[in-house]
Amino acid sequence: QPVSYEGALIKRAAPTDKDFQLLKAGQSLTVQAEVSGLYDMSAQGQYSIRYQLPARRKRPRAKQAQASESNA
Repeated sequence: QPVSYEGALIKRAAPTDKDFQLLKAGQSLTVQAEVSGLYDMSAQGQYSIRYQLPARRKRPRAKQAQASESNA
């Protein structure tokens, strides 16, 4: 069952070139993040966090994926 997000809600500026990571076909990127302070994880058990955001493109002619998704 879903747990409550308890982190801050922050408005961010539009992304700049330094905010993008170029991945070539077949490449992947793994990032670790400490999220136990952002969610109510007081109950024992295994948690699965899923984050989905629209894909953005850096170059106007690049093919754009419909969405990026993580199930970290």
